[in-house]
Amino acid sequence: MTIIYAMSCAAIPKGRKPAPSLITDRPENVSVACELVGISVAEARGYDRHYPLCRKRFEVMAIMQGWGRSTTQIGHALNRDHTTVVSGLRRLRQLQERDAIQIAAE
Repeated sequence: MTIIYAMSCAAIPKGRKPAPSLITDRPENVSVACELVGISVAEARGYDRHYPLCRKRFEVMAIMQGWGRSTTQIGHALNRDHTTVVSGLRRLRQLQERDAIQIAAE
């Protein structure tokens, strides 16, 4: 990993460093988060839009954010743009609020 990082720094102007990417920095984070949620890494990085899988993907994003990863790093790890991650996190909060209201109504 050090060799890859050193080679990538060669093309960057002096005085600037790239942000360490989640994939080259700690690849196990994606797999651990997916394992906690119960989906594979391929499913998390895939483009299936069925509700159960999307919700689990949102949960993976939330776990990774809880570990201190930026939305850009999460997006890079899951083959998504950072704005998609922001939207997914917002959608997860909405779904959790809706679930809490339904439970309270019962």
